[in-house]
Amino acid sequence: DLWGNPICHEADKYRLFIIYHLKTLRAFDGFAVEIQESGEAREAFGGKLTPDFIVEKLGHSDFSDIKNLELPQSSIRGVELNAQFPALKCINLEHNQLTNFSGLIHLPNLKVLCLNYNRVEKNNSFLYRLLFSYNNISDLAALQLNKIPSLRSLFLQGNEIAKVEGLEALRNLRELVLDKNKIRVITETSFFYQTNLVELHLEENRIRELAFFDRMIKLEKLFLGSNKIPETIEIERLNQLLCLNELSLINNPVSRKSSYRFFVMHKLPQIQILDEQLISEEERFRAEVYYAENSQQNVSSANLSEYFPGFLTTNQQPPQQSQLLQQQQQQQQQQQPMRINQIAFNDGFGSSFLIDQIRHRQMQIRAAAANI
Repeated sequence: DLWGNPICHEADKYRLFIIYHLKTLRAFDGFAVEIQESGEAREAFGGKLTPDFIVEKLGHSDFSDIKNLELPQSSIRGVELNAQFPALKCINLEHNQLTNFSGLIHLPNLKVLCLNYNRVEKNNSFLYRLLFSYNNISDLAALQLNKIPSLRSLFLQGNEIAKVEGLEALRNLRELVLDKNKIRVITETSFFYQTNLVELHLEENRIRELAFFDRMIKLEKLFLGSNKIPETIEIERLNQLLCLNELSLINNPVSRKSSYRFFVMHKLPQIQILDEQLISEEERFRAEVYYAENSQQNVSSANLSEYFPGFLTTNQQPPQQSQLLQQQQQQQQQQQPMRINQIAFNDGFGSSFLIDQIRHRQMQIRAAAANI
């Protein structure tokens, strides 16, 4: 019974406040504590991160030296902290029921805020590192990230984001995580101002094209696993990212192509780690040999067709040309005997010496024909 004291008239919601904090109370100020009043007390004061809440958790009220607060799974629905925490730099509020964190704006030195598995929709705070994972966020622009231009790391995995937008003010961003969302397309404005970004995670989305990555000139690590990238031509679009040294395309259709790794090494020689595997010097050498041989074969075939028409056998010609060549040869065989200099050669010569050997063979044939 506290009736008649100044607190009865000065404290806001005095009766509910006492009922909430003295949970075993059965009667107060001459009246029984009703079940309905207990519910109203919980609604008014429960689930709020206040100095009183922290006192209950820590067992003391000396907040001046507190630098970290670990309050996961504490059924917190709101935050009402003030300048009593001058040294506080990091708060972990994972697995709570927060819909916003406006009550943190009075913490002058707060740098790291972990809000994974909450219900946050909007933001109006000032931080360096922000964790918004698994909050059912669908509209990235609604977070109003333009209010925290000093942000260095942003974690948004496990949400419902379909469009990358609203990052214009985050020009100091170094790390961005957007795994497990619903992103299909990267637009011209998505990362236009992220010229300082070093690490980007976009795994487990629905991305098909790798356009508009070129603005991220300092990007070193790019993770694109489990998307829908179909062709190697998309990989070639990343060749302007000269600082890129780690790339992951695991579980994309393109990664199942036989020459996929060789293609990446050939087109993006700056890559050191591909799909979580370090590229060895031996593998890089094999890729160089592979593309050198292919290039030589293409040049040799082109030169052979140009300088020695008809020397390619039927299995080296396109299908339509092959059929036409067979018909012409059959007609020639019916009309006149085959001369020795009409023979097509296919002795399996290596592509690097093919033309020289053909020329030498032709001279031998002519010499033999002259002696007949």
